[in-house]
Amino acid sequence: MEISLERDELKEIFKEAITELIYERKEDLAEIMLEILEDYFMGKAIEEGLLTKNVTKEEIQKILKS
Repeated sequence: MEISLERDELKEIFKEAITELIYERKEDLAEIMLEILEDYFMGKAIEEGLLTKNVTKEEIQKILKS
């Protein structure tokens, strides 16, 4: 069994799926967007952390206590 889709047909299927997601499953879309943002900013934090000097646990505790 072979399924063949033309580019325009595939485009329309994706368009319908995205439209359904936006209008009928807003909570799911919001959750997906939140996950994407969390992953993006976690990656940025990791990159920044790799470029800065390491500090000791005591230095962190001192800052938190002040």
